[in-house]
Amino acid sequence: MFSIKSYSQYEKEHGSGHHRRCIDGKMTSSGNCVGFCRYYGHKGFLTEDLRKEHNCTRRGCDWYLAKPSTQERKALTQSSFAMAFSQAKR
Repeated sequence: MFSIKSYSQYEKEHGSGHHRRCIDGKMTSSGNCVGFCRYYGHKGFLTEDLRKEHNCTRRGCDWYLAKPSTQERKALTQSSFAMAFSQAKR
């Protein structure tokens, strides 16, 4: 069995800098990225324009990973912290 990486894992793999390589080979700020494509033919980050061009969300592409919203990231961080804290209390 294998696990599917999340958007955040791909973001970490590409370093701590603020620039990300998009599927068209161009570099952009991480703030401009809205998702990541895992397709081996053009693996990389997507901007809003690239996502529209490739029609990722409308056709329900299995290779596309959406960037989590700020709220989702905060919730994940809080739940991870709560889980770690509860395990440490044991």
